[in-house]
Amino acid sequence: MLSRSFSKAFVFPDFFMYNTLVLAALLPLSGPTAGEQLSSLSTPAPAEIRVVESTSDPGDRIPVIPNRMTVAYAPDSETPIPVWSSTTATTPSPAVPPSNPAAPTTTSRTANTPSSVPSTFASTAGRPNELEFRGRLMIPQWNKVPLAANFQAQLMSLKTAQRDASGRIVNGPDGRPVLLPLREGMHVVEGQVLGNFDIRYLEAQRTSALCKLKVAQAEAEKEIELKYALTGVNSEKASLAILEDANSMHEGAVTKLDIIQAKLKVEQAIANYELQSYNLNVVKKEELNVQRQEVEMADVMIQLRQLVSPISGIIVKISKAEGEWLREGDEVLQIVQLDTLRVVCKVDANLYDQDSIAGKAASVTAPLPNGKTEVFPGKVVFVDPSIDSGGDVFDVYVEVQNRPSGSSWMLQPNRMVSVAIKL
Repeated sequence: MLSRSFSKAFVFPDFFMYNTLVLAALLPLSGPTAGEQLSSLSTPAPAEIRVVESTSDPGDRIPVIPNRMTVAYAPDSETPIPVWSSTTATTPSPAVPPSNPAAPTTTSRTANTPSSVPSTFASTAGRPNELEFRGRLMIPQWNKVPLAANFQAQLMSLKTAQRDASGRIVNGPDGRPVLLPLREGMHVVEGQVLGNFDIRYLEAQRTSALCKLKVAQAEAEKEIELKYALTGVNSEKASLAILEDANSMHEGAVTKLDIIQAKLKVEQAIANYELQSYNLNVVKKEELNVQRQEVEMADVMIQLRQLVSPISGIIVKISKAEGEWLREGDEVLQIVQLDTLRVVCKVDANLYDQDSIAGKAASVTAPLPNGKTEVFPGKVVFVDPSIDSGGDVFDVYVEVQNRPSGSSWMLQPNRMVSVAIKL
C-alpha cells in the first residue's frame, strides 16, 4: 500500500518535467537577457489598394492585392486593415506604386445586349444621337405576291404579250399580240396578263350575253309602239270632239250613250299610251341593264381565270406548267418588287421608348462588289407598340429605297447591312 501511494505521487512531476524540456528546445536561443527592456513592436504601414472596373459589371470593384502582403477585407467605406507579418523586423517604407500601372478596364454603358441575341440588336453608336445595328434586308410582304388558282381548273397558257421599250403591246402580221413564254427573271408591269386557265365555256357565255344585250338595246330604243299609242289617243279624242260638236248643233243628234262610250275609248287610249311609255322607259331599260350586267359578269369570270400581275416586278418562281390541272390555292408563279426593302431590329426598351424612334430618318450602308460600300436613305416606318416579355425589347422596321443597276438592283434581299437611326 505504501509503494502504490509513492508511485502516484511521482507521476505528475515526471510529465511536467518532460513537457518543460520540449518547450525549452523549441524556444529561440537569442532574446533579451535578464534586466533588459523589451523593445516595442513596430506597426506595419497600410498596404496600397488599387481598384479597377470589372469587365462583367462596372459596379463590381475588385481590390488588387500587393505581393507578399496579407490583407483583411473591410467594407468599401473603410480602409482595409493590414495584418502584421513576423517577417518584418523594422518599420517598412510605404508601398511605391509600379512605374507603369495597368490601365483600368472600362466598359461603356450602352444597350444591355444579351450575348444570345441576334446581330439585329440595336446599340448606341459611336456618334451621338444615333442608334446602330446590323441586319438582313428583307422583301416586305406587300412586295412579294404569289399568283395561285382560286378554283379547280386546267392551266391552258403561261404566255404574255410582248411589249416594246415604251411598254406598248407588239402585234404580229395577223394583228394579234405576239405572245412570249414566261421565264424566271422576266420583268412585268401591273395589270399585265401572264396566262390563263380554260375559259372556252366562259367565252361562249359571254358571246350569248352580248347577243342578248344587243336585243335589249334594240327594244329599249324602239319607240314605234309608243308613237302608235299616242296616235290612238289623238284619234279617240278627235272622235269624241266630233260627237260633242254634232250634239251641240242639233241637240239629241247623238245619244248620251255614244258620248260616254267615246269618252271611255279616249281614256283607254291614254292608258295604253302610259303603259307603252312605262315599258319603254322603265321595263326595257331595266332589261338592258340586266343584259349589261350579264356581260360584265362573264368578263369578270374570264378575268378570274387569267393570271394578271398585281404589281410591277420580276418573276422569281414558276411552279406549274401548261396543261396541268390545278386545285384551288395551288401556286402558279411568284412576283417580287425590289424597289423597297426592309430591315428589322430589336431595341432595348430599358434605354429607349417607341416615341423617340418612330418616324426617324435612317441611313443604310450596304457592301457592294469589289469591297465598295454604298449609303442609301431610309426611314423608320413602324415601331411595335408591344414589348417582348422575354427580353424587354421591341421591333423597329426600317425601309430603304433601292436603286436600279442595269437590269437588276443594287440592294439584294438577305444581304447584311449596317443601319444608323438618327434620333
